[in-house]
Amino acid sequence: MAFHTYKIEHFGKTDTGAYNEVGTELSNILSISLSLKLGESADSFSFTIVNYDDNQLNFFKIDDRVKISGSLDGSTYVLLLDGIINSKNNTSTLDSKTVAISGLNRLEKLFNALVSTTGEGIQRTASYWVGNIIEQVNEFNDFGGTDREILYNDTTVIPTTKLIDYRKGFEKAFKLIEELSQDQYTDNGQYIYYLDNANYFHWKPKSQVAQGELEYGDEILTHRTQKGMYDVINYIIMNCGKSPYGASILQMDYAEESINKLGWKVKLITRESIANELRQADQDSNYKPEFWDDGAEFPNAYPYSPTWAEGATVADNAEYNTSFVNVCLLTGQLAIEALLNNTTGATFKTDLSLEPSFAYLLGDVYSLKIPDNFWTTPQDIRVSSINYTFGTSGWSLDLKFKEDTELTAQ
Repeated sequence: MAFHTYKIEHFGKTDTGAYNEVGTELSNILSISLSLKLGESADSFSFTIVNYDDNQLNFFKIDDRVKISGSLDGSTYVLLLDGIINSKNNTSTLDSKTVAISGLNRLEKLFNALVSTTGEGIQRTASYWVGNIIEQVNEFNDFGGTDREILYNDTTVIPTTKLIDYRKGFEKAFKLIEELSQDQYTDNGQYIYYLDNANYFHWKPKSQVAQGELEYGDEILTHRTQKGMYDVINYIIMNCGKSPYGASILQMDYAEESINKLGWKVKLITRESIANELRQADQDSNYKPEFWDDGAEFPNAYPYSPTWAEGATVADNAEYNTSFVNVCLLTGQLAIEALLNNTTGATFKTDLSLEPSFAYLLGDVYSLKIPDNFWTTPQDIRVSSINYTFGTSGWSLDLKFKEDTELTAQ
């Protein structure tokens, strides 16, 4: 008879600090909970085990590794999470003794590494820098003699071809990956990223095509749908990069109706690529061949006609700077307007309980149909969180969806 079951493997450390190659399979598990999320939000796990020999608390060490797998037929297992223990606690009553273990996906812990992109004075693609950052993360985490490699290859990463200027001082890897995933640095719109159950890093454009349809009463067992001020942005301040004189170019705009209705929801956005791309386009006219020169970015001689000026000329550095800044401000204004068109209204969040399945992927889009609710026709909505729970009834599955403004705008 087919039945739901689990497998948890525990990996302690050797004297060198590396994890044992062969794990110990655990038994006497009472419950398991897993939460997988997009982006820099931490994937987490917890499980409760019977403290049958009064020694289970000491058996598990902080920073030990666990692999949690699930099966829906009792024979075929799917690895659901590869994690690191960061908390343990013991509970005793007259009737039972248990130990609860919790921790995070390795991506969250490893990506706290400090990395930099200042080592090369040349334009590169965003995918190059993502790969370079992961190399630095692996080197950073291997420093202590541990084997905590994040795997990265072209089967899980969609390369970009757009050359960008990206020089950043030491910051957490999460921050730089999040920034490089924005549409000003990529070829294909905003990217999503996550670590899969085999420790491969995925970095790819947001899917805009539904994988299938979900309908309440069919695949969906229960739902909770909300509409509110989630991720609303109605006032944007945008850093468009540096002027030729070296000052920051700031543009701002707001949606008055949204502010009157929902209050101020302000966001600071960095779009240094606006100035960088304009500078690069003009420098290709050979007035200043050394793009990564440390001096001021001005023409060699005047009068000079910038590439954006359509034949008009500037007479000196001040006029060139003013013309450059005005073009950047206009470009920033258009970019802000496009963002505000999709971020100023209330949005949906939906939590669904479904028949257990390990086939759903973070970032996938589904066409959701919930009759007699907020919408009468299917609504495209994106998976933002996957939650697995194992208990006395076997595996259960909960999916969290968020309305995606890029989908809504189509």
